[in-house]
Amino acid sequence: TLVPAYCFGEAATYSNLQGAWKFRMWLNKLGLPAIVPFGRWWCPLLPRNNDMHVVVGKGMLLPTIASPTKEQVDEWHGKYMGEVTALFDR
Repeated sequence: TLVPAYCFGEAATYSNLQGAWKFRMWLNKLGLPAIVPFGRWWCPLLPRNNDMHVVVGKGMLLPTIASPTKEQVDEWHGKYMGEVTALFDR
């Protein structure tokens, strides 16, 4: 069972420090993520204490497909995204 869920307010838990763009772009070229997430001021690894609202939808029963085709993956991905979009819009 796959349960669609969406969390409102999650983007406000961390910010990404800005600056050192040339160095960060160089790291990106090497395949290294060049983000510096920052949460609480006294412990940047912890998220900020912001209100978040989690909306959970009905579980989706997905078939077990040993070797799914791209079309099957696209079909079920589309169904899942439709459920997530419905959660966002309600």
